[in-house]
Amino acid sequence: MSPSMVDWPKRAVDYELQEILGCGASARVYRALCLPLTEEVAVKVMHLDVCGDTFDVATSYLAQELRVMAECEHPNVLSCHVSFLHDMCVWMVIPLM
Repeated sequence: MSPSMVDWPKRAVDYELQEILGCGASARVYRALCLPLTEEVAVKVMHLDVCGDTFDVATSYLAQELRVMAECEHPNVLSCHVSFLHDMCVWMVIPLM
């Protein structure tokens, strides 16, 4: 089944975060295991409470990034399987590269 046709879980408890693959000012990317699907993925956890911008600006930027990732279908562009909020963080579940 194609990853785009999978019903990805939208709860943090369904993902086991493993080692950190990268980090920045307001986000970290983890290697993770999607427990219900037993699928390795990357999870980008963006902390809304430490963004340098106002909350409105930060959420507007995130909404734009998520919209672009959802609309792009190209082999050279990373897609987003699912995104959701958890404890003032946006979790983006993306393919592990």
